[in-house]
Amino acid sequence: MTVLWPSGIHQSVEAGSERVLTITEPMAVQVTPRRVAVGAQTPGRVVVDPGALALSPAAVRVETTGGRWSEPMAAGDDGRWRGTLVPPSERSTTALSVTIGELTLRVRPKIFVR
Repeated sequence: MTVLWPSGIHQSVEAGSERVLTITEPMAVQVTPRRVAVGAQTPGRVVVDPGALALSPAAVRVETTGGRWSEPMAAGDDGRWRGTLVPPSERSTTALSVTIGELTLRVRPKIFVR
């Protein structure tokens, strides 16, 4: 069975003969923290895992609507891509557009400065 998640992720799952099948969307993108105090400029850690989508070793591109990269996105030895984003110091919402290989996710993770 193939599941198409609202994020745009396609996931193949073996259904078997079970009457109930619990399916969880793969965690392909993590952003921490998601909320930052105004003026704090607390850096946000962005981790993208192409392996969660069975797309290893796909290239990753992350574009933002604000802030600046203090560590640009780069592939690690474990196949995950990591970067550090410093959000703006004023009240704002920074959205990230994530592309893994040819797939641009429909969800746009956000960092809120409040």
